[in-house]
Amino acid sequence: MNMTIRIMMLLLLFLPSCVAASAQAPAWRIQFPCDRSFSIEVPAHLYEVAWFEGKHGPSIEPEEDRKNDGRAFVALQGTPKKRQFGVVVQNVPREERAAFVRKEFGGLYFVIGGDDATATSQKIVRVNGLTGREYVYAKEIAEDTYTRGRIFYTAGRIYIIVFVGTSAEDLGSQEADRFLNSFRIRG
Repeated sequence: MNMTIRIMMLLLLFLPSCVAASAQAPAWRIQFPCDRSFSIEVPAHLYEVAWFEGKHGPSIEPEEDRKNDGRAFVALQGTPKKRQFGVVVQNVPREERAAFVRKEFGGLYFVIGGDDATATSQKIVRVNGLTGREYVYAKEIAEDTYTRGRIFYTAGRIYIIVFVGTSAEDLGSQEADRFLNSFRIRG
């Protein structure tokens, strides 16, 4: 058999496996909301939703008791692992801003881990010119639900960035770090 035919046969054998592998790898891209107030890198399209919480995921139905002073966004990943990437933006009334300037976020961490869970760790974080707090929920907060998130305050807004994985190991993954470290406020 001549060399050209051998090469063609090898290509036909390996090409389908290469295509399948590349089709499964998520294409990460930097995305912005319509007002372009922030950017974040996610492995799927970033959708605006009515609300997002780490424990319960995205909601498309507006809740009656929620004020219309914020927005929520989510990117959902189904493969290679089921994960959620959320961003919640809340406007802060002028009279409540002093505590946030001091990085005292009150009970806002419930958006990351729920109102009935305790963070397994928390720390001050500095990333891309922002200083905030990171909360990790490495114990299951709902079935197959573990979360890690950050809260930042700047220019009259609170930004809550939430990664949701299916295991405690997911929280320290390259994907979680990539998502959380990519958040930027845009001028």
